[in-house]
Amino acid sequence: MSPAAASAPGHLRRILLSLLGPREDLWREALRLDHSDWEALAALANQHRIDAHLHGRLARGELRIKVPPFIAENWRDVHREWGLVALRQRADLFEAVRALGKAGIENVALKGSWLAWHAWPNAAERPKRDLDLLVPTNRALDAFYVLRAAGYRQDIASARKPEEMVGNAKHMPQLTSPRGTVLEVHMHAWEPPGSLDHSMPPPDDAAILADAIGYADGDPVRYPARHHMFAHLAIHAVYSGRLDAGPLVLGDIDYLLRGGEVDWPRLWDDARLGGWLRGAALLVALVDRWRLPGLVQRAGCPVQVDDNVLDESADLLLQDLTQRKASGLLVGLRDSYAEAGLAGLAARAAERLRGGNRARHPGADAAATGTTYLAWLARRSGETLAQLRSHEARSISAKASKLGRWLDASD
Repeated sequence: MSPAAASAPGHLRRILLSLLGPREDLWREALRLDHSDWEALAALANQHRIDAHLHGRLARGELRIKVPPFIAENWRDVHREWGLVALRQRADLFEAVRALGKAGIENVALKGSWLAWHAWPNAAERPKRDLDLLVPTNRALDAFYVLRAAGYRQDIASARKPEEMVGNAKHMPQLTSPRGTVLEVHMHAWEPPGSLDHSMPPPDDAAILADAIGYADGDPVRYPARHHMFAHLAIHAVYSGRLDAGPLVLGDIDYLLRGGEVDWPRLWDDARLGGWLRGAALLVALVDRWRLPGLVQRAGCPVQVDDNVLDESADLLLQDLTQRKASGLLVGLRDSYAEAGLAGLAARAAERLRGGNRARHPGADAAATGTTYLAWLARRSGETLAQLRSHEARSISAKASKLGRWLDASD
């Protein structure tokens, strides 16, 4: 194994991030990777859904390094597969929007739906796990059942019944289209304050709905205005998951800005008032480092982001997603201990063991598993204990907690 892989996964993470932008100083490091290093890098790229974009960069001549043929061929195949998925998702999005429109339900497609087709070079390069449609809270239940009537099914059990989720959850239970596309009806663009272990900016859903824009090229969908798109990307990436959504957001901001400039003074004012100023500054600084050199100055960023915050953010962007649950648990335990000592730690652990958000309502389409609570608890506890022994989970949780403290600091 080469020194690059032996030194730490962090070195491979930084090489991989460099392949997403103009960092030719790190491209040269990739030339020294051996077969096993490339396999590890490719696995990480696949886990974070950036291999299709890497194929696109190679094909357009933006990435000027020699990639091993077995990796390049795999990236090409993944690009083709995501292209087919994107076409299916687009067809389902259009049908869902038209069904809701016939029912008189206002809706806006969040994040990736616009970015994939109207910002990125190719929709295949911006893979989406699901579609998110924001609707007014008082029409969310109607929207859920309109889509059910259109053939969507609830395959995954939810912690609460749909009727119990109106107004106090981010979205209704996940639905699956007849073609297999996953869709969520959102009442909020991001998690409402109090729904996570850490603080969240207040919702701005009414403004997102009111300011949404449409297109005249046969696309019936309305999307967030550029300003709200940036805000949603920043809050989702930095606050909702402490960067665990991965490096696609760097390309999102890059291609968003290529299509037109954001009103930066307004954005910084809104970020300051909404409590997400540091998160927006961090995202701008990350895009500056890995995608668009000079963006910090161009945007007039009012917060200086320390180099150590940027360095550790690279590990958070490309963390091992198989350890995400354990890392999240450890973050909660760390934060509870920091806030309330052993009593807080014990309360957080007890909440975890109670399984407060355990899926209890399968809906009409999900088959009952017959799993007892005690059996679920035994399995969940065993999985958690095994994951908590992971060095990766402990390292990532420490960095996520540190990032949380930095975000909560006042300017």
